[in-house]
Amino acid sequence: MVLRSIGLTRNGFSKILFFESLFFGLKSLLYALPVSFGVVLLIHKALSSMMSVSAIMIPWKSVLLAMVMVLLLFYL
Repeated sequence: MVLRSIGLTRNGFSKILFFESLFFGLKSLLYALPVSFGVVLLIHKALSSMMSVSAIMIPWKSVLLAMVMVLLLFYL
């Protein structure tokens, strides 16, 4: 009833919820990904002082899985 009084249909409301969920999922990834790569860099620095570590190893499959799960979490 309230939605109709401002001219919003049920379909329009569903679109608003979808885009809001997508926005908050992308926003959380925008904050979380740089922080997680920073943590990987700190771990690399700590390990390289203790042993010979030549390259930074970033778990790309885990990063991709985390991104998909965050978007699914916010969408569902």
